[in-house]
Amino acid sequence: MIKELEQRYIAESRISSLRIRFNALLGYFIEISPAQSAKTAAAAALANGAPSDIAATRIPKAFTLYQVLKTGTRYKSAELTELQDRVQSSGQEAIALEISLFRKLCDDHLLRDGVVQSVMACAHALAAVDVATASAALARLHHYTRPEVLPVADGGSDDHNTVYDLVIDHGRHPTVEQAQNRQSGAGR
Repeated sequence: MIKELEQRYIAESRISSLRIRFNALLGYFIEISPAQSAKTAAAAALANGAPSDIAATRIPKAFTLYQVLKTGTRYKSAELTELQDRVQSSGQEAIALEISLFRKLCDDHLLRDGVVQSVMACAHALAAVDVATASAALARLHHYTRPEVLPVADGGSDDHNTVYDLVIDHGRHPTVEQAQNRQSGAGR
């Protein structure tokens, strides 16, 4: 639709550099190159009976000047604004339909027979596997080892009386080590 309108405007105005563009701030607009804008200005000056090919190039009356920039002159038209409104409303309708269909799918299929609970249990299990895998990869990369906590005295056969001693030999703290590597440039 936009491309067809652009082609029609090019044919009507005889401005080959005319383009319909879009940006999020302005929406759709018609843009004409600076060189073509100068020709159309000259055409307007020569329109009072001066024979010239330049006079054949004119900005259509339906165009309303919107912006003048170094890169070109921008115009709006009622037809382009209507088309933009139709495009935007159809986009909003499509989103509303998509949301409606998604909700229907959820209501019809996911909420029955405990499917949601099964999916959540699976997601939690995958998250646990992901954390364990990432931790193992990090430990391998940085040569981390698991500490051993050994009993140093036995207070009898009861496990509650066993005494443990924590001795750290050549200890490393991952966060402190990474910060030191970043500061020294060794981590780069």
